[in-house]
Amino acid sequence: GGNHWKVTPMEIEGAKVSKINNIFAINSSTIYATFAYGYPGIFGICVSHDLGLTWKSIGIEPTGINYHSVVFLDSNVGFVNRSSILIKTEDGGKTWKEVNRVTGLTGSGRTFFTSRMVGYIYGGATFDGQSSGLILKTEDEGETWKNLPFNGQNGEVTGLYFKSDHEGYAFTALQKAFKTTDGGATWTLLWDDLPGTSFSVAVADGYLYFGASGKIYRSNSDLSDYSLIYASPSGTAFLDY
Repeated sequence: GGNHWKVTPMEIEGAKVSKINNIFAINSSTIYATFAYGYPGIFGICVSHDLGLTWKSIGIEPTGINYHSVVFLDSNVGFVNRSSILIKTEDGGKTWKEVNRVTGLTGSGRTFFTSRMVGYIYGGATFDGQSSGLILKTEDEGETWKNLPFNGQNGEVTGLYFKSDHEGYAFTALQKAFKTTDGGATWTLLWDDLPGTSFSVAVADGYLYFGASGKIYRSNSDLSDYSLIYASPSGTAFLDY
């Protein structure tokens, strides 16, 4: 139940992985991950069929384009963000096709599905003291995407979580939090001075949880107040790439 953990070195094709960007389990044994190793940088997607003890590469880029978020709808259909590009597989990662290229999305775009058909891409850009965000939505299993009316001046969207196809939360690099109850058509500001930038958001047992600046906070569903429930001794940030 999470009380005990074992460190398992991750190797792919004889090389130790230096960074795992994102990980997604589709059942009790099969796990997909995006990774990086080497210099100037080798990036790729890998799969494990034994709970992460061994891994097999299913796609490698030798230079430049990093892989970030990975999500699978079943054992065949999955999506991976490659910076501003979203790619899709329909055969368990054997082949991939580009399904969307997002203007204004730099760095690590991320994807979140609430059901088989409905999903979201979120992210943006933060540089030179400026931050802008965007959220896109699909309603046809990722084949087409549309921009949602989220004000980009609210900052890069760093955390997103939907309880259903309609109700969800967005957190931004400017330490703001928003809520939607209509699938992203409108957004209500809940908080505009959070204790840090949140990269990890989840809802469980009626509570909203978010991580910021090496701490985990818990709140009610409308974020009218929040309380600290865990602080990392090292101050390590909680990220969800």
